[in-house]
Amino acid sequence: MDSTKAIAAIEGYGNVAQYAAVGFVEQLGGKVACVSCWDRNDKKSYTYSHKDGINPRFLLTIVDQYGTINKDEATQAGYIIEDGEAWITKEADVLIPAAIEGAVVTASDLTPELFEAGRARESRHGNRRDVEIRPQLLKGQA
Repeated sequence: MDSTKAIAAIEGYGNVAQYAAVGFVEQLGGKVACVSCWDRNDKKSYTYSHKDGINPRFLLTIVDQYGTINKDEATQAGYIIEDGEAWITKEADVLIPAAIEGAVVTASDLTPELFEAGRARESRHGNRRDVEIRPQLLKGQA
């Protein structure tokens, strides 16, 4: 996979997700379609996306120490705010679950919904993309 043409969708926007987003854009040259985060005030999660891909450095200026993105400032900057689960439905080559420790630790932990989301992405674009599952990366054993 050519990282400069890759698109990522990230669950979370705490420390791990912030570094992943910045690294994906700045070091790998890819694009991040969206991030999700828990809103401490609303007590629910939201997904933030932008038509041009998210700007992780900008989001760092409007996120609090717990990973909650300021909705008003994001909206003013052209971000689309959706339900927290929307991140998994975005067109992406790479899914980065960085919100909850241990959310996906082995291939057997992947839900049927995740596979269905992948099939929907394939059929929507009429092309087949092979998906390589690397649980050792998810567990930090690369």
